[in-house]
Amino acid sequence: MKHAKTITFSALGCVVIGLPVAFLQKPATIRPNTYVGQVSVGGLTPEQARFRLRSWWETERLKPVPLTSDVVSNLPELTPSKFGIVLDDEATVAPLPLSDLVTDGKAFAGQLPEERIDAKLVFKAEGKIDTSLYEAVVQASPEPEPARVTYSKGAILIRKERANLVLDAAKLQKAVQEMLPKLEPTPVPIIEGKKRVPDEELAKVKEVVSEYTTRFSAGNRPRSSNIQLAASFFNGQVLMPGEKLSYNDTVGRRTIKRGFKVAGVYINGKHDTGVGGGICQVSTTLYNAALFANLGIPQRQNHSLPVPYVPLGRDATVDFGNIDLVLQNTTDAPIAVVSTYTPGALTFRILGQKVPGQQVTVSQGRVSTRTRGVRTVVDRNLAAGSRRVLEGGAPARVVSAFRTVKVNGQVVKSENLGTSYYGGSPRVVVVGARSTSSL
Repeated sequence: MKHAKTITFSALGCVVIGLPVAFLQKPATIRPNTYVGQVSVGGLTPEQARFRLRSWWETERLKPVPLTSDVVSNLPELTPSKFGIVLDDEATVAPLPLSDLVTDGKAFAGQLPEERIDAKLVFKAEGKIDTSLYEAVVQASPEPEPARVTYSKGAILIRKERANLVLDAAKLQKAVQEMLPKLEPTPVPIIEGKKRVPDEELAKVKEVVSEYTTRFSAGNRPRSSNIQLAASFFNGQVLMPGEKLSYNDTVGRRTIKRGFKVAGVYINGKHDTGVGGGICQVSTTLYNAALFANLGIPQRQNHSLPVPYVPLGRDATVDFGNIDLVLQNTTDAPIAVVSTYTPGALTFRILGQKVPGQQVTVSQGRVSTRTRGVRTVVDRNLAAGSRRVLEGGAPARVVSAFRTVKVNGQVVKSENLGTSYYGGSPRVVVVGARSTSSL
């Protein structure tokens, strides 16, 4: 009969019990009575434990994760795999206690540890969440609405921005990892998306910074209708610091289909008619309100002829696709543009936060004029020597405007707003040249 070879250890003259070599070389195993979740791994080598856990996970990973939401109904069924979550068997097994054949006296005595050891499963995210969950969130989102500020009877009325709903994917993956393998109901973290105008910034719009009113004939109904329609597109617009507001982008193309009517316009220095006549009074009124709010004016152009409702040099003409009026919020806080239409009057207000002690004035420089002369038109249907004025004409004018900003009486900014050139038009006189022989 063969006997196992033994090795005797000695130290400082002491003899230690000899152990069989084969016994010492036996692979280390996980301590008995050890569980990972509900999976028993006691007595297994780490490699065997990882294999048993992977086998268990192949079934568990196909079980749907119960999701709950107060916002989205009919949530799709997603398994852990569709959350991009996998079992990390190495990280799960690595910290498990091993039986120490040298120091564990219970092992030598053939005893098992009485206490049960419960270890946690470790999961990791290796992919993205299935797109069907994102689609469900998007479908449940209400229609987005921009922030809006209006003005009524001296009160500022604020409507907060409503953004799309957004799934917090990272937070959900973490929640699912922490919930596994129990498969308990997991709330889906759905939040409102990023707003262009955050609520806390919108709350800073709380007073009238400037206002400007121009007047017109309420009896000219087509023109009045155009003014009311064009002004309505601006009512409630909110601009964050640095943002620009384009008149043409805001109002859009002026067409009969969109509700604009034919009314008087200036074309090439002459009075004429066109669709949208009157909307330049809207742009001019807005321009003046912006001037007194100390806003930036990246684009502005004057009319070909002076207009009667503002001082010379303070008008702003527009022509879709050609000439635009652009304002810019050059302050460090949000502002809102509001319009008020009443028959015969249009008012624009800039709402925001006043600068304490600030005063804005707009002045006019010297006006240069030059006559455009007289243009004679011969009409052979009129009696010879007869004359009549067809067009009264207007002199050409050149003028500059200036803006001065003071704070507590001290000038902090003085700027030239630009020079306006009004081409004017010649006086047109019709002269008769009918021959007496034709009588």
